[in-house]
Amino acid sequence: MPEPLASAPFDLVLRAERVLVDGAWRAAAVAVRDGVVAAIGPVDAPFTTTGVDDDRLLPPDQVLLPGMVDTHVHVNEPGRTEWEGFASATRAAAAGGLTLLVALAGHLLRKRRKELEAEEAEAAAAAETAAAETASPGTAAEEARVAPTAEGTRA
Repeated sequence: MPEPLASAPFDLVLRAERVLVDGAWRAAAVAVRDGVVAAIGPVDAPFTTTGVDDDRLLPPDQVLLPGMVDTHVHVNEPGRTEWEGFASATRAAAAGGLTLLVALAGHLLRKRRKELEAEEAEAAAAAETAAAETASPGTAAEEARVAPTAEGTRA
């Protein structure tokens, strides 16, 4: 962790009795500059901030954790967004302290598989139609195919 510069105040300092630092719980102050944790020190560290209300002591019943990652999320967008789309999923995650969601693509894969099946069915129907048109009496392709037989050159 870089050492804080005395001449450069932090944007935010969060102080708490229960902070998870390097896998252990301890009282600490976490100093943030430009959206990045720039220093961690004792809860009473003399960190200065740029604003009036930017040095905050969390209540004793709250803990300060690093951002958490949920690696198994089903966000139903596109699809059932009325149930839980991207906006509601990310709001709920942020409210719970999550900073990253890894959305599983299961619903997207199912949607794409259905699209591919429909495309394949459409292509098969088009091929069947083309084959039927080719073999229909009176078409140029059918006449070209049977013409040699009619002239006796084909057995």
